[in-house]
Amino acid sequence: MRFEDLQVIWDTQDQKPLYVLNSEAMERLVRQQARRANRELGTMEFGMMAICLLTAGVSLFQRLSQEDGGLGALRTWTSPVLFVLVTLFVARSRRLRRKREQAFAPTLLGDLDKAIAQTAHHLWMNRTFPWWFLFPAAIDVAVGWLTRETAPGPGEMLLVLAAFLLSAGVVRWSKRCSLAPKHTELLALRDKLTHE
Repeated sequence: MRFEDLQVIWDTQDQKPLYVLNSEAMERLVRQQARRANRELGTMEFGMMAICLLTAGVSLFQRLSQEDGGLGALRTWTSPVLFVLVTLFVARSRRLRRKREQAFAPTLLGDLDKAIAQTAHHLWMNRTFPWWFLFPAAIDVAVGWLTRETAPGPGEMLLVLAAFLLSAGVVRWSKRCSLAPKHTELLALRDKLTHE
């Protein structure tokens, strides 16, 4: 909340100005924070589902064009199945989250609680990212390498390791620099509203 969002009123008892919160500005701030949390979480969910489906489709297309039977069939179906399962996990998680959000009252405090729940869910998705995304991707890479006729070179191994580390680092950076401070800010705002 900015200083400009405070209103000055005159305390007639002490003959001095007092500062109070502008309720319209507070409501505007809460609604803005709620819309922003919803937009960011929805973008992440749809983005992850699109990435997973695209990865599954491209992988299936590439591997079907070079089908060689035997262990190659395992390699052909591993990636599409894993990434479709990840897509289903994200979609189910989104559906359950949206169902839980219906319980929040359409009030200022209800909107704030909903934004807090959304940022908490986003933090949970970030915290569990290695399990629901990187682990299936690592299984796909391992199956691909184990079913190849030639062993992967050190350059290829380093590139894959770097991609995994970069993904985990970006998620961690997002959590630490954006999501956690926003969640803390929303909790502090809720404390102010409920204690005043």
